[in-house]
Amino acid sequence: RHLSYRAGVSATAPLSALSALTPRERDVAHLVERGLSNKDIGAQLNISTATVKNHVHKLLEKLKVGRRAEAAAQLSQQRAAQSAVAVRRRASLNTMHLR
Repeated sequence: RHLSYRAGVSATAPLSALSALTPRERDVAHLVERGLSNKDIGAQLNISTATVKNHVHKLLEKLKVGRRAEAAAQLSQQRAAQSAVAVRRRASLNTMHLR
């Protein structure tokens, strides 16, 4: 399936993947990352399957990927990177307070 990428989407999508998504797209992305089907996502978020499909399509465009699994992998990598940055920041702050 061909995806048309919208103008203005960052070429560094992996670094800003979550920030490029709307709050609802982030909700859907989190559930896609967990492996839920469109039907299950719709049930969990109380929205129609058609609406879920629209959100999934948009988030795939924004992340510049063609498959849900690619989106899930990219989001998982970004979450891991953000967690690592947060840990380093806390360690740095703790070191500064000890001086």
